[in-house]
Amino acid sequence: MAEKLTLHVLDESYFERLKQLEQGSHSHPWSDANIMSALSGNRTTVLGLLSPNLSELAAYAVFDGVVDEMTLQNIAVAKAFRRRGLAEQLITSSWQYFPAAKTQFLEVRESNRAAINLYDKLGFVEVGVRDSYYPCDRKGREDAIIMALTRLDDCN
Repeated sequence: MAEKLTLHVLDESYFERLKQLEQGSHSHPWSDANIMSALSGNRTTVLGLLSPNLSELAAYAVFDGVVDEMTLQNIAVAKAFRRRGLAEQLITSSWQYFPAAKTQFLEVRESNRAAINLYDKLGFVEVGVRDSYYPCDRKGREDAIIMALTRLDDCN
């Protein structure tokens, strides 16, 4: 039996749950300051998928919007909720929170094939590379692939 998750805009009251999910999802998690800045920022919107009683954060995504662009800054799905389309749901839902956005950008580690496959499926295309952008566990660095998706429909 799969429980129904609901989409919410997260605020500072979700800090601890977001921090826990962030630390369990990324090899190089965001700092407390980064998380709090996202949750309290004027340009950022943090979307979360929560259990019906709002106690469990299954996934979240941080989006930053400026004029007619938005950028996916960070995304994480709890291990118990992976492979259920939650990342896709967060990304596709983001457009309603940034109605003037015509293009969505993101950066992804070159080694993150699962994420790249999802972004390809959603229609994102590679538009550039940031050399040696991300730290990696090998005490080196890896490239970030910059991807973009431009809406062709009327955004307003």
